This record gives sequence, C-alpha cells and structure tokens, in this order.
Amino acid sequence: MQSLDPLAGYSASVAFKINNAGPVVGISWGHGRDTVRATFWDASGAHDMGALSGFSSSVSFALNDAGRVIGDSYTPGGTAQRGFIR
Repeated sequence: MQSLDPLAGYSASVAFKINNAGPVVGISWGHGRDTVRATFWDASGAHDMGALSGFSSSVSFALNDAGRVIGDSYTPGGTAQRGFIR
C-alpha cells in the first residue's frame, strides 16, 4: 500500500480511479472541505488539475489508459456545476 498525499496546502485526499499505466485520479480538500480540487497522482507526486474558468472547486472521477480524465467543476455551495474532460 502507498500513501497518496494531498496537494500542498490541503489536508486530506481520496483516490477514485487508477489506469493500467499507474496514474491515479481523485481529490484533495482543505480544512472543512470547503475547497476541493481534482488531483492527479503519478510517479512525481500530486498535481492540481485546476477548475473550469469561473468555478472554484473540482473533482476528477475517472481516467482511461490514454490519460484522459473526466470530472466536474462547481461553484461554492454547488450552485453551478459543469463536467469536464481533460
């Protein structure tokens, strides 16, 4: 078992999917879970996937063997939400 540390400045992480090449996607969140960021882990560590323009938080749900990631971005309180592919 290997720990997947959260992004720098975040307090916790959750992994959702791994592909056949080894990268993992999931989330990192800050204190109180008010800010959640889509996170991509590879051999070099955790990477912030960002959020769509105008949105503050994001979640990455899955990735395929080509490295394409799907997830969503949302505003504080979840008043608006949009899916993304990267």
